[in-house]
Amino acid sequence: TLTVDPNRPGEKAGSLIRCWLPFPQDYRQQQDVKLVSATPDDPKPFIAPNAVDGKVIGGAPQRTVYLEHRVTDPTKPVTFSEVFEYTSYAYYPVLKDELAQQLPADWGNADLEQRLPHIAFSPEIKKTVAEIIGNETNPLKKVRKIFYWIDANVQYHAEETYSVMPSFSLSCMSTRKGDCGVMSTLFITMARIAGVPARWQSGWETKPVGNSNHDWAEAYIAPWGWLPIDQSYGLQSESSDPKIRDFYIGHQDSYRMIFSLDYGSPLFPPKKSLRSEPADFQVGEVEMDGRNLYYDDWDYDMNINWLTPEK
Repeated sequence: TLTVDPNRPGEKAGSLIRCWLPFPQDYRQQQDVKLVSATPDDPKPFIAPNAVDGKVIGGAPQRTVYLEHRVTDPTKPVTFSEVFEYTSYAYYPVLKDELAQQLPADWGNADLEQRLPHIAFSPEIKKTVAEIIGNETNPLKKVRKIFYWIDANVQYHAEETYSVMPSFSLSCMSTRKGDCGVMSTLFITMARIAGVPARWQSGWETKPVGNSNHDWAEAYIAPWGWLPIDQSYGLQSESSDPKIRDFYIGHQDSYRMIFSLDYGSPLFPPKKSLRSEPADFQVGEVEMDGRNLYYDDWDYDMNINWLTPEK
């Protein structure tokens, strides 16, 4: 639920408020996605197309439900809501170093290039990656080495709003700290420099206790394809069993709600104004008469209910 405060500056009878709420992707361990209801429902809610997986993501990499409302009384709040359901699974492919393959000859440069400003191949990052990787050629071992290095050298730290950060990867490298999205972007940057395709993913953690928005990454390693990499979760270092210690290198728990397969992607339909969050998308975007409404103009609430008991 997203509720716009009453009496916004410039609001009047007839003002058009447009709202984009996050909606789950149908992707790998997240299936059976269904919109149960949405309000207001006139005009009919518009569900952005599901992201099409591949070397280049099609559809809506940041998936939304679009709603709009024509103001009749500016003194009253305006509420947008959606109810959806999906089936979530853990993802645990059996990864063995000796099975890892090099990229196919026709792969090209997909998810291997820098993407300024946030995925930046600075001299310092390139030098560090060369030191981390050494002569290693196995892509799975490369990913593990990068994950280990970030786990040992970068501290998790809450960040300021992303809209004022010039570069996620450069900030993380220089300060040696960052939140989930910033740490994941450094991993993506380093993996790409090492020749392993990597990309962004985000949504929410849906743990029975303590759910919150969250970002992570994916790396492409044949023959398994795209593998989830949750850098900010780090190594489960209390265990001496590598299957547990390295769980978040290529595996993922079932407590996920995946909205985005990329960052900074266009909304459906396009937003006319600047976004409150230009990179991530987890709680929604709103504009009134073509002007962005920032976070202090509205509130959101997310209720997560498990429809089947845990086994």
